Amino acid sequence: MSKEHRQPAALPPQVSAPVRFVAAVGVCAVLAFTWVVAEHASREAVQTATVAISHSPAHPGQPVVQVAGRRVASAKRS
Repeated sequence: MSKEHRQPAALPPQVSAPVRFVAAVGVCAVLAFTWVVAEHASREAVQTATVAISHSPAHPGQPVVQVAGRRVASAKRS
């Protein structure tokens, strides 16, 4: 038995090189556009949260624990 290495037949490319290049550029463009849209949405969410936190109606001198304690105490009285 001889050990011959068979070379597979060279298959012609099913899609030409320019078409593959254009497809790769298209995929990169879609990913870049998605990245920019997500970055914009993230920045807008941070700005909205910052405004909401800075303009909150909470009283700065009253801790949240006291409010919860009052609710528990008023519930026990009832």
